[in-house]
Amino acid sequence: MRNVLRYALSFLLLFVLSGGGLVSEDQKLQQALQEYASGYRQLGIANRSLSYSQNLRNIQQAAGLARQLAFFAQAAEQAKQVQENKLTGINRLHYRQWLYELDLHQERVALEQRYRAVKPDVTEEGLLRQPLGKEWYRYFLKEFLSLDRSPEELKAFGVREIQQVQQEMKRVQQETGFAQDSTGFYRHLQDTRFFLTDEQEVVQAYQAKCATVLQHLPRLFKVTDVPRLAFSPVADANQDTPPGLYSQANHTFFFNFYERRHNKRSIDFLLLHEGIPGHHYQAGIVVATGGQNPFQDLCWYFGYSEGWAAYSEELGQELGLYETPYDYYGKLEWDLVRSVRVVLDVGLNYEGWTKEQALAFWKRHIPNQDDIALREINRMLRWPVQVHTYKAGADAILKLRQKAEAAQGQRFDLREFHDQFLRNGPLPLQVLNESTML
Repeated sequence: MRNVLRYALSFLLLFVLSGGGLVSEDQKLQQALQEYASGYRQLGIANRSLSYSQNLRNIQQAAGLARQLAFFAQAAEQAKQVQENKLTGINRLHYRQWLYELDLHQERVALEQRYRAVKPDVTEEGLLRQPLGKEWYRYFLKEFLSLDRSPEELKAFGVREIQQVQQEMKRVQQETGFAQDSTGFYRHLQDTRFFLTDEQEVVQAYQAKCATVLQHLPRLFKVTDVPRLAFSPVADANQDTPPGLYSQANHTFFFNFYERRHNKRSIDFLLLHEGIPGHHYQAGIVVATGGQNPFQDLCWYFGYSEGWAAYSEELGQELGLYETPYDYYGKLEWDLVRSVRVVLDVGLNYEGWTKEQALAFWKRHIPNQDDIALREINRMLRWPVQVHTYKAGADAILKLRQKAEAAQGQRFDLREFHDQFLRNGPLPLQVLNESTML
C-alpha cells in the first residue's frame, strides 16, 4: 500500500506542477509512465510464460494479489486525469497502450483471485482440466493476441483458412503437372532433390537467399541497414525440434538439421519469418528508432511479434523469393499446419477434444506430415493459445494494411506503413486497430 500511495502522490505532484504551465501533457504522461513502471516492478509479478501451468504456478498469494489490484486500480484513476486531446505523436499510442495494460491487468488479477480461492493443485493434464479452465482460455486469448477474439470466432476463422490454403495448394499442384495425381505429387515431394544433407550447403543456401532479400528490401522498407544475420543448425535437434528458431541475443537463425536433412521448400518462408523482414528485422528496427515507452519491457505482445513474422512470409515474391512453385508450396505447407492448429487449439483447450480426435482432424486435412502431428498436439496442450498468434496476428496486420489503403487511396505507401507499424511497436494489436497513425 505504501508503494501505491507514493505512486499516487508523485503523480498528483506532477499534475499540480503542470497546472502552472511548467510541464507539457506529453511530459506529464512520460513521467507518469515512468512512475508506473517503477511501481510495477516492485510488485514482483513474474514474467509471462508460454506454459499455462507455469503461469498458474506463478500466481501470487492473496496478499500479493490485493496489492496488485490496489496498484492497478489507483493507476487507472490517475490515467483518467491525462488529457488525451493534448497529447502529440506517439504519446497518444503510449497512452492508449497504458489504458489497455491497466484493463488487462485488472482482469487478470480478478481471475487469479477467483482461481486462488479454490486452492488448486496445478497439473499438466491440460488447461481445460484446471479450475476455471474456459475462463482462463478466454483470458489467454486476449492476453496473447492483444485482440478481442472469441474461441468460436477463431475456430470459424481456422476452418476458412484451411479451405483457402488447400485451394491454393491444389492450384500449385496443377501448375507442377500433377493436377489429377495427388499421390504422385506427394511422392515427388519426397525426392532427394528437395533436401539438403550437407550442413555447409544449408548455410550457403540461407546466405544466398538473405542476400536476395536485402537487395530487394528497399522496395518495401525504409530502414535497410540490417544487422548481420548468422545461420547455424539447432544443437541436439530431435524429432520434436521446430523447423527454425531465432536468437536475438546473438543475431542467429538456427535451422533444424535433424538426421542431417533440411527441406529446401522451407528455406524461403523460414528466412522471411525468423530473419528478414521477420523477427531479426523487427527486433532491430525498434532499437534503431527508439520507439518504446518507459514500461515496454513489462509487456508481452505475442500476437504482434509472431503475427508480424507470419505476415512477413506474404512479402516473399516482392522480396525476390518464391521463385519456383515448390518454394511457394513450402510456405503453403506450413500455412496449412498453422490453419489446422487454430481449429485444434480451440478443440483441445476449450471444447474438450481428445488427442485421438485432434489427430484424426489433422490427418483429414494435412497430407504428408503425420510425423509432426503428435508433437504439435502436445505443444498445444502445453502452450494453449500460442499457436493462434501466427494466423490471428498476421490477419490483424493484413486488415490494418487494408484499412490504411482504403483510407489513404493513392497516397498509401507500403514502405511508410511498415515503418510506422514497426517503429511504434511492439504494441497491442487492438490499440493499433483503433489508432489513426497507421
